[in-house]
Order: sequence, then structure tokens, then C-alpha cells
Amino acid sequence: MKLALPLTILSYALAAAAIPVNKKRQDADPEADAIETNGPLPSGTETYGDTELAYNTTDYPDSVEAALNGTRAVALAAVREPTAQEEEMITYYMTLAGAAYCSSVMSGTWALCLRCGDVRHTEIIETFDTLIHDTNAMVVRDDESKTIVAVFRGSASLQNWAANLDATLTNYPAGGRVHNGFYESYEDVADELTAVVFDQLEQYPDYSVATAGHSLGGATSLLCGLDLHQRGIPADKISIHTAGAPRVGNTAFANYIIDTGIYYTRLTNKRDLIPHVPSTTMGFMHAGEEYWIRSDDTMQVCENGLETPDCANSTPLFTNMADHLDYMGLLGLCL
Repeated sequence: MKLALPLTILSYALAAAAIPVNKKRQDADPEADAIETNGPLPSGTETYGDTELAYNTTDYPDSVEAALNGTRAVALAAVREPTAQEEEMITYYMTLAGAAYCSSVMSGTWALCLRCGDVRHTEIIETFDTLIHDTNAMVVRDDESKTIVAVFRGSASLQNWAANLDATLTNYPAGGRVHNGFYESYEDVADELTAVVFDQLEQYPDYSVATAGHSLGGATSLLCGLDLHQRGIPADKISIHTAGAPRVGNTAFANYIIDTGIYYTRLTNKRDLIPHVPSTTMGFMHAGEEYWIRSDDTMQVCENGLETPDCANSTPLFTNMADHLDYMGLLGLCL
């Protein structure tokens, strides 16, 4: 079944503009309440790298279960259910993000991507594979929704993981500080990719622009959306859609994202640990409107702006990697 996408990106952006934006204090830690409520991990639990986050635990307290099954959300005024149109939009961009892992798609064809049926009507304009950081991306055009989309692949190589580990905060030209590895990965492809986007916009001036990606691809797609805005595309013609993305910059950078007015959705899945790194104690902070997939695969939407304690941040320290690898069943199953 082909996704209809009845609303353009501009329509979504205008709708989002009516949602209050939550700018928290600079010293707010959105995970602190959950860590206190959920308590410590059982002794001997395997953790992720040098963090205190569980790598793949299957046991967790009732407080995490209450968050996952939606019981906790009933008492939270700031949490809402997504509309059918929002769910359709999230699924569409997640399908594109998952497709970026398929080598056949990155070679310019949809033929061998078993999960790509809903986006095969889009035209692959150009694909990219950089030498230094192995940044893989593509620009596609959807003539039904009149959208040009820059899609970024997540981690799939040693170069990608080297970038993930380079978590030094470096100055971001427009404000704040960002993860150096993510920034360099995007810069590796920035000029070439944005030139294709602008060429498409010159041919289709009434089209909107979107960016999408999962994991590392979510981080680079965020930087791409901001870069396109800085290069002259109005905020109301851009949207950013990430899935399972790590934190990209500090609170000043997150507030810069909010200040642009760009429509930014951030999809998280159950107890996926990657959205919790790098840690807030290192100075990192998410922005955007979070769509959190609960244990029954329904979603709840948290307050727009700086990240809140009410969606994925209700699960630390009881996270896992398995949920990072299964977003809506749209990762894998391709050649």
C-alpha cells in the first residue's frame, strides 16, 4: 500500500507552530527523575560502554513497565496520542531511513528492498558515499507530496563507529556546541549533497524539503536540515525527522534548533539506549517533538522543545540495544 501523505510538510509545520515549545532551564536533567524512581541496575548487569545504561537487559521494574504500557501517560497532561496523519508521516520517513541501509537502494534502485514498497513511488535523484567518514546518503523526490528528501544511513562501518566515538563537543557556527564526529561526518558530504537539493528546488520551486535518518543517520540528518536553513531555505519549507538518534549537541545548540522554528520530529522506540547517549552529564541535550513507541507499538507524543522526562527518558537505566535495531519493522530485509 502506498502512503498517501495528504498533508504537505508546510502543513505539518504550520500545525506544529501552534504547539507550545518547552524551553527548560539550562541545568535541567530530563533523565534524573527516572533514574531515581527506577533505581539502580541489578548487580552484574552488562552496561553500554562506559555508561551506566543497560546494554540488553530484559528485566526492569514496575515503574518502567508503567511507562512502556501507557499507564503512566494517563496522568501526564503534557503527553498526547498522535493523529493518524502524524503516524502516517512518521512511518513514511522511517521507511526512507530504513531504506538507506540497503546497498541496492544506495546504488539507485528500490528493487531489492523488501520494506520499501511504501516509498517506491519516490525518485532516487542521487546517492552519496564519502571516502573519509563513509557518510552514506541519498536525495529523493516525492512528486505526490511535493517534497525533496535528504536521507542518511546509520552506522554500518568502522569509519561510522569511529565518528560515533568522537564525542568531543566542538563549536557549532550558528550557536552552541556539537558532537565532533557527527559534525565531521555531515561536513564530509555537505557541499555535494546540498548542491543537489538546491538544484532540485530550482527545478521544483514549490516543493518542500525534508531530512531523515536512523541512528547516526538521524544525527547527520539533523545537521543537514539546519545547514539547508542556514544556506537560505526558509524554516517553514524544511522538516527534520530522526529515529533512534543520539544526542547531537549541548543545550545551547538544542535551543538554537528550537529558535529556528523548523519542524523537527524525533522517533524513539521503547527502551532503545542510543537516544540516551551521549549523556546529559556530558552536556548533551535533545530538542524536537518526541514520538515514543510503547511496548504495544502504539505511540505517545511528548511536549515539543527540549527533551522531557515523559517519553523515552522514563526508562533509564533499564535500556537495551535490541530496541535500537527494530524500528517499526522497517530496518533490514534488503540487499
